[in-house]
Amino acid sequence: MLFNDVLWEQKLKINTEGRDESCSDEHHQPYQPTYYAVLEHIASTGIINKNSVLVDYGCGKGRVLYFMFHSFGCRCIGIEREDKFINAAIRNMTSYVDRRRVGDSISFIQTDAEKYEVPAEADTFFFFNPFSVNILMGTMQRIMDSYYENPRRIKFIFYYILPETDVYLSYIPELKLVYEINMHEAVESRDKRHLLRMYMIDS
Repeated sequence: MLFNDVLWEQKLKINTEGRDESCSDEHHQPYQPTYYAVLEHIASTGIINKNSVLVDYGCGKGRVLYFMFHSFGCRCIGIEREDKFINAAIRNMTSYVDRRRVGDSISFIQTDAEKYEVPAEADTFFFFNPFSVNILMGTMQRIMDSYYENPRRIKFIFYYILPETDVYLSYIPELKLVYEINMHEAVESRDKRHLLRMYMIDS
């Protein structure tokens, strides 16, 4: 565990640490929280602000949502299929440092990603390699359906991009790559798949 991660967990008063492979299969990756160094970097880019409505697919124990709400006060929606993780995410609210000002700004929805009906106000979507390309395709179709029904500028944040995901994204003509950086040094890893990309679709 990175020391920075320990500090942030203490600061936010949540417990989102630990890799968990108990719910993984051929289509769903093990639980592993996004490094706080990555979240700090995302926050510094300006892609998220207080008016954003962020959807985190495969939100796990809620780290991304708690961090981004703490940073910006934006509305955050977590999509998670597994009982154990969404229950842990909800439990974190009892100790979360900003819980008194959250109101309905942080919500968790238990469903499969590709079944989630994307609300018209959602404009930012986060993916930390949560599932296979087959599921990603269905999920992206839901997002695009929402976009065509309610045209707006929408942003996508992809972290730890696998080759098959890279190929799939390259075939979506509406996506415009606006930012890319390798985070492997920031997270103290030799694995150069720690790639952070941000895309945009403009109305």
